[in-house]
Amino acid sequence: MTLAIVWSVLSLISHALTQDIQIQALPPKVTIQENDLVVLCSIINSSRLQSLFFIELSRNATVNFTTVVSVLNDDEITWADSALQSRGAAAMGSLDFINTPYLRFTMNKDIVQCPDDFKMYKCKMSGVDSLKKIVTKESAPINIAHKVKPTVMEMPRVKILNEVYNTPYRQFPMGVAIQLTCEGQIGSDPSTTIRWCVRKEKEEGFKRWAQSAVHSEASPSGCQYTRSSTITYNLTRDDTFTRFMCESGNTGTCGTGTAIQYVNITIIRPTLIEKPRVRILNELNDTTKRQFPVRRVLQLTCKGQIGSDPNNTIGWCVQKENEEIFTKLDQAPLHSNASFNGSQYIRSSTITYILTSQDTFTKFLCESGDTGVCGTGTAIQYVNISITDPVTNYGSENDTSDAGKIAGGVIVGLALIALIIVLVVWKCRRKIFKKCRT
Repeated sequence: MTLAIVWSVLSLISHALTQDIQIQALPPKVTIQENDLVVLCSIINSSRLQSLFFIELSRNATVNFTTVVSVLNDDEITWADSALQSRGAAAMGSLDFINTPYLRFTMNKDIVQCPDDFKMYKCKMSGVDSLKKIVTKESAPINIAHKVKPTVMEMPRVKILNEVYNTPYRQFPMGVAIQLTCEGQIGSDPSTTIRWCVRKEKEEGFKRWAQSAVHSEASPSGCQYTRSSTITYNLTRDDTFTRFMCESGNTGTCGTGTAIQYVNITIIRPTLIEKPRVRILNELNDTTKRQFPVRRVLQLTCKGQIGSDPNNTIGWCVQKENEEIFTKLDQAPLHSNASFNGSQYIRSSTITYILTSQDTFTKFLCESGDTGVCGTGTAIQYVNISITDPVTNYGSENDTSDAGKIAGGVIVGLALIALIIVLVVWKCRRKIFKKCRT
């Protein structure tokens, strides 16, 4: 019981003594690269003191506290830590009782080193009290808190789900599942995580990734922590151009982080298709002609990319003169087998078309990567076909039209009649000549 009372008395005395000098960090929590590191030692209850010898600031640079800087009589500043002084640290102070005696230590935000400068600091004073006794007192040590905003984030790494290694590709077939991983700084709080946002084509802004990410354990790195974050994403037909963003140090809204990186992912879409080739039915070679007689039978062929699905085909649409839009051809094209070429498949598609009198100017369209409506494909080509004027049509080297046959028959008939007349006249003239001689 007696021991407890003695301990309580000593505690009160110690507490009272430490109230003669106090230490403050301004601000109490320093934001790296935003706040200066300021430590203020000040005398309180100075009425109990007659004079001061010094006020001293120290910190535990190693195991023990070592003096950093002091203010002496005549307000002289004395540096004990020349390394801090050389880095640009500043100090000012006064032992004048007219004002509150103090010592102020300042490190500009540009020279603060983290974590080296965030040690425990304490103040010490020595002087003569009102009883003319020499007293030396210390403040309780304080640990200056700090926070740091992340500024470094690696580019997202991409890996196909269940694959061992990352891939440099950013285009994938529809339906493929990919894993995206970001690694970077998260600040001075190890519970902070990396956040993901996504923006699809034609969307105005990023939206927060709704599904949970897989986070690694936070590991200290200098004055802050680093960690990685991984999400899994299944590609759909809507991912024609999808942008992913990973960030840390944010305030809750996508794009407000202090460390941000992006990656763009697209599905494989056909972009190349050849111009339609034209061939007259049963001919061996294509023709460069685009005008033909009525009832001519043509074959049109397109060849190009169809995407990552070998079941995709090339579609055909037609637009005749005076029609405003393309409409799908009402026939089933003949498709070749799909063959893989690089990152997607290619194939050809052929239609057979019989020209009519309505084909004065007919436009054919072949496309792939479409959404079901004519002209919405990602790979499109056109060819224009028209009929020749029957009045000026004299046929071609392959002309077998009825008009040509009739014209040929008439000419041959007339030639035969003329030949018969010539033979008859010649025979008659011979008979007349013989009679005249006899």
